[in-house]
Amino acid sequence: MADMILTDPRRQRWLLANSALGAFIIFLDSYIVNVSLPTVARFFGVGTSAVSGVTLAYLLVLTATLLIFGRLADRVGMKRVYMAGYACFTLGSLFCGLSPTLPALIESRCVQGLGGAMMFSVGPVLVPRYLPASMRGSAFGLVITAGALGMTLGAPLGGFITGFVGWKWIFLVNVPIGIAAMVMAGRVLPSDADSKPAPVAPFDLVGSILSFSFMLALIFGLNQGEEMGWGSPAILACLAASVVFGLLFLFRERRVRSPLLDLAIFRDPSIAAAGWVNLLGFMVTAGGNFLLPFYLTGVEGLRPEHTGLVLLTYSVVYASLSPLMGRLSDRHPPRILCCAGMLSAAGACLFFSFALDTRGVWPTLAFLAWLGVSYAMFISPLNNLIMGLAPAEELGEVSGVFKTLTNLSFVLGVTAFEALFSLGIPGGLIHDAVPAAGIVLGLRRALVFGAAVCCIAFVFNARIRPAANPPAL
Repeated sequence: MADMILTDPRRQRWLLANSALGAFIIFLDSYIVNVSLPTVARFFGVGTSAVSGVTLAYLLVLTATLLIFGRLADRVGMKRVYMAGYACFTLGSLFCGLSPTLPALIESRCVQGLGGAMMFSVGPVLVPRYLPASMRGSAFGLVITAGALGMTLGAPLGGFITGFVGWKWIFLVNVPIGIAAMVMAGRVLPSDADSKPAPVAPFDLVGSILSFSFMLALIFGLNQGEEMGWGSPAILACLAASVVFGLLFLFRERRVRSPLLDLAIFRDPSIAAAGWVNLLGFMVTAGGNFLLPFYLTGVEGLRPEHTGLVLLTYSVVYASLSPLMGRLSDRHPPRILCCAGMLSAAGACLFFSFALDTRGVWPTLAFLAWLGVSYAMFISPLNNLIMGLAPAEELGEVSGVFKTLTNLSFVLGVTAFEALFSLGIPGGLIHDAVPAAGIVLGLRRALVFGAAVCCIAFVFNARIRPAANPPAL
């Protein structure tokens, strides 16, 4: 695609700025909402089970359609999908801010998720497709930094906006930013008509429908199990349907000529084990990010803006140590660092589960700092490990598959932690009728589960064997 490389330095800078802004928006929106969820729950008079749909809807749609839009961009053009993503995300943000009911808010988050999937599937490809090789390393570094900045600012920004101007502005603030970014993208991205894409294989529509149906049935069944009853016909039907759809999806992907998910990637036992590590490892951070605001507001009595500042601890520690851990994984076996990270995360969860009865925010700050150190040891080395295991000709496809697994892990983490948290609390309601002891007990169950998940990830991690001839990156 040398004919598509931009030569105008000014246009190169604007394209890089747009790609970085897209990464910032996506990661910011993944973190900015959680701090406001207790306020949203009180506003609509619902509990954690119902309000978790605000987070799950976005993550579920983004995860279920990420591979779909990645393939679609190859067929209809990068610019069309990327521009549509900005438009969809901006409209979804506007609808979220104007939503009069919780169902309307959840539906609007689905629109946001569609836009986020379009942007997330295309955004990382803009750098190698349109920028010269001489600036790609620094360009990728800037995009990754922008995403990390969005993650870091999400919690405190969400807390300040919710505390001072109201939770709806968490979504409305995206509207002018999205419009400006969309106008910028329209001006700097080359036209799809100018590209000369290689022939693409048929689109796996059936596989797309089956994968989305599997995740929707599974997440709904797990999320509503406590509220509707785990033995109720509706929940049993959802869980059974998720098994059926999952098996049909696997059967389909093994036989279709151009699968949505190439299962041949997992024939290597080490890559398969890394897939389980990836899926399990991120569940704890996702579940913790969802539940901690309810604990800090319901038990510690913090306002949203103070809750955001407390949650900032994890992001600061993680962002500060990640570059160091990335360099260490170049000098030492990344598998060892990943194992140490998971054991450390399990220890952090167990520590906090015992420290929950201690009043004050210091145990929470210690837990978040410990977890930040643990995941700095885990995430960068894991990425290094996965790219070292993947054959050179499959790096892009493996990266896309593991990105989808990471997002699926976020969905499962929120679902599992919320289900354990709300056991014995009808609907997971957080109000004056639920004593602090009930909130603490629910969070303790979730933390012990999180420690067990980290230990299982450690076992899979220990089964990974490094590639004899790692690909040159």
